[in-house]
Amino acid sequence: MKPSIYWLFVFIPITVILDHARNVPPPLIFFSAALAIVPAAVLIVRSTEQIAARTGDAVGGLLNATFGNAPELIIALVALKAGYPDMVSASIIGAILANLLLALGTAFFLGGLRHRDQRYNPAAGITDPDDLDGRQKQLREMRSNKSRHPNRLML
Repeated sequence: MKPSIYWLFVFIPITVILDHARNVPPPLIFFSAALAIVPAAVLIVRSTEQIAARTGDAVGGLLNATFGNAPELIIALVALKAGYPDMVSASIIGAILANLLLALGTAFFLGGLRHRDQRYNPAAGITDPDDLDGRQKQLREMRSNKSRHPNRLML
């Protein structure tokens, strides 16, 4: 039988009690709250996977991108309310670095363990070739407009 992670929900009331108790070190409250968020994050991931299985990859990817960062969003909102904008900036930068560098580096490392040479297939990154043609036309138009109006800012 596979062990469940849902027992960590017990840290929700423990965190509330620790938060209202006196002389409890803030790192202990933070650690308890972080443990309480873990099963909620697992439920979000499993829910979006179930929805993606029924609606398709596009909707599933959108939901995963939206709700996959819910813990960071919760932390950011609480930190903003408490008056810690630097903590919000650090949290956002940490999430970006984790997604870009850690996930990509792990993929490269694990792929390198099995395959000595890895190749990037640019065609796999294109989901709709017609859309790509439209974007290329827009870029050409923007460049031609910029050459006709060099001082005009194109957004």
